[in-house]
Amino acid sequence: MSWALSLALLSLAIWCVLLFARGGFWRLAERLGPAPAGAAEPAAWPAVAAVVPARNEADVVGEAVRSLLTQDYPGELRVVLVDDHSEDGTATAARAAAAELGEPAAERLCVVAAAELPAGWAGKLWAQHQGLQAARALAPEAAWLWLTDADVAHPPGLLARLVAKGEAEDRDLVSLMVRLRCRTFWERLLIPPFVYFFAKLFPFAWIAGNRFGTSGAAGGCMLVRRRALANAGGLAPIRAALIDDCSLARRLRRYGRPGGAGRLWLGHGPESVSLRGYDDLGGIWRMVRRSAYEQLRRSPWLLAGTLVGMVLTYLMPPGLVLAYPWHGDAAAALIGLLTWGAMAASLQPALRLYGLAWTWGALLPLAALLYSLMTLDSGLAHWRGRGGAWKGRHQAAAADAGGGGAGGSGLETPSGKGSGDENFPVGSLLIEKRLRPTLMAYYAIARATDDIADNPDLAPADKIARLERFQAALEGRVEAPDVATGVAARRALLAAGVPVEHAWRLQEAFKRDAVKLRYDDWDDLMAYCADSANPVGRFLLDLHKEDRAGFPASDALCSALQVINHLQDCQKDYRQLDRVYLPGDWLAAEGVAVEDLEAPRAGPGLRRVLDRCLAGVDRLLAEARPLPWRLRSTRMAMESAAILRLAEVLTAELKTRDPLAERVVLSKPAMAWHGGTAALACLLRRGLGLAPAVPAPRPADGGEEERAA
Repeated sequence: MSWALSLALLSLAIWCVLLFARGGFWRLAERLGPAPAGAAEPAAWPAVAAVVPARNEADVVGEAVRSLLTQDYPGELRVVLVDDHSEDGTATAARAAAAELGEPAAERLCVVAAAELPAGWAGKLWAQHQGLQAARALAPEAAWLWLTDADVAHPPGLLARLVAKGEAEDRDLVSLMVRLRCRTFWERLLIPPFVYFFAKLFPFAWIAGNRFGTSGAAGGCMLVRRRALANAGGLAPIRAALIDDCSLARRLRRYGRPGGAGRLWLGHGPESVSLRGYDDLGGIWRMVRRSAYEQLRRSPWLLAGTLVGMVLTYLMPPGLVLAYPWHGDAAAALIGLLTWGAMAASLQPALRLYGLAWTWGALLPLAALLYSLMTLDSGLAHWRGRGGAWKGRHQAAAADAGGGGAGGSGLETPSGKGSGDENFPVGSLLIEKRLRPTLMAYYAIARATDDIADNPDLAPADKIARLERFQAALEGRVEAPDVATGVAARRALLAAGVPVEHAWRLQEAFKRDAVKLRYDDWDDLMAYCADSANPVGRFLLDLHKEDRAGFPASDALCSALQVINHLQDCQKDYRQLDRVYLPGDWLAAEGVAVEDLEAPRAGPGLRRVLDRCLAGVDRLLAEARPLPWRLRSTRMAMESAAILRLAEVLTAELKTRDPLAERVVLSKPAMAWHGGTAALACLLRRGLGLAPAVPAPRPADGGEEERAA
């Protein structure tokens, strides 16, 4: 078989998968359409608040606002337009359009001036966030939020059809891909393929069902159930996202309703039209360059794979046909021609949607080549620090800083430490991918506030003031940019159905660290661990929906880990913070003064105190050993087995090595070996039914009634 024929067959195989096993994306069959005859309308039409971010849209915003205020909707509709620092009179144009419709319409429009863009937020999401806050005050009874753009006009009956579909099908998101302008040569060449490629990436039929867990939305028209958005934590968890619509859809899919599996629908809405055109290639190029590399998660490997895939899929078939005089393989050229024809045929529904002749289908490879070059340019722009450019803003930096999660704030004092600096794995591969964002939001607030408590340059009163403000954010009493990490953590935990107490209890321990420098005895130390360490394990168990009967074993493991850390850092904590976690009565009994922690090596008395602490750790680990066998989640069982083993190895190391003379830690290879073998052993024993007998758990302590809000 020649190389040409091999490539032809590979390309043909790719197209067989695309045409017959990709949800029929190319048919563009998902349309909103009119309500079926005889279909039941909602018993009571719910109130809706429309939120429109606008930046320098004076030439089109009037028509967009008129289309919203003239909706033939039986329920209450309020429109909030957020003027995002426009320099062309956008707000004035919007108010003028509303005034032309008369006083009742004008009264339903509220124009809000956007505040200064904070670090870590993408511009559009910041404007939408402020619009949602205004909508909450103006229309607190609104059950649905209509997120639409300032350059999109909708037909009068659209909102009623969107709400009817959302109510009848119990959807959390109903979104439409609006009709883009398609008049110039470049628009005709590139807009139908744009719609086609978007549908291929996010098959609309898969989005409508839950079988594949596919998420997607189109930002020009998104009707979001208010309760679902609240469950998902609002827009703060995705505040740095440049592809805001699909990021929101993904968030709603995961967290829109208790237990996950939010219900989404995305279809084509040719009656809603974009008022913004692309007169030349440059306009489309800039649109794609802004977000293409972001869609690839800013990965050079995904970029390379995408470019290779585009060549094999779209360029190889016509290439084999046109290069026939060179390679001379008739079979390869014939298969290439058939594949090219199938490719052109698959574009026909998109061409019909835009009223274009069927012959444009033959140019799909050219469009694919241009989109490939735009995607490459998007990656190059990001590497040059110019990614995410849109309307005068370069927002790649915001995405890098925010990461879609919690960004820093003026209250924080970052130490530079991250999850990779911890003794034990944070967010390892054993944690399910869908749970990692919540885990990392929890880790972000724990890391940020621990850094405050351990900052030697802050006065105790300053530490407590900062920690109390973060605690207020976790309890829902404060929501501001300077506590964005706490706000994001609260929303992430609530969206996952995890009590927020697991986060704010940490603040109680850190506030104690700010003023309490000595511990009287072992029980005093264990009381500290109950707030500083045990909530972490309880958070993980609740995140995985495990039985709370596992709390005592988890508490024992977490307390053991905390004491191990205190022993590792006993000299550093004393030198830098004048903080000593070793039990005071044991030190006194051995005649040891805290100043002895300055010595280059531990004396006999201090060694005996360290050994008594390690004996206490042994007892805690003995209580913790049943934990992997009490857990339903195999992944979580493997994770706990790995951490338990690492704790045992570190304890053994501390028994033979001097933490004053050296830093007693495990190397990364040692952590991987000990943790990995323990996890695999746990998996094997569970699979073979060889789990050890588990003693009956002792009751959880009396503090189990946890606040969830």
